[in-house]
Amino acid sequence: MLSKRPATARTTTVGNARASISVVFTDADGTKKITLSVDEYPSAADAAAAFRTAVQGSKAAPGFKLTASPGLGEESFAGTSQVSAERHYGLGAREGRLIVSATHAGDISVTPQNSRSVISLAGTVLTDTKRVLGSGAPTRR
Repeated sequence: MLSKRPATARTTTVGNARASISVVFTDADGTKKITLSVDEYPSAADAAAAFRTAVQGSKAAPGFKLTASPGLGEESFAGTSQVSAERHYGLGAREGRLIVSATHAGDISVTPQNSRSVISLAGTVLTDTKRVLGSGAPTRR
């Protein structure tokens, strides 16, 4: 069970987002971590350019392996990355002017069920963000 939210930061933002939030949730001993980020860009074109840059950066990460698309938003991708013994799963999705990213890392196994949980969480964040901004529900492929 994740039990604390230790930090917020703009560490995942690419390009010139006009608003951004990134929240890291960990368990009590810090061995499990889930990071959620939402970035809003001035235009869909700006978001699309930032998304392409983020995808390229992820593909260049050590040990990156592309996995099945999570099917969120207008475009999305997902993959695993490994450095030493730590392996994590991450995804990114773009819908209009928004980019949502989510990862799980640390002592959380990369399993289909854990990956589906992160996809579901990211989908909820994308839907709720669109609702708050008054843009309706995002598309889901």
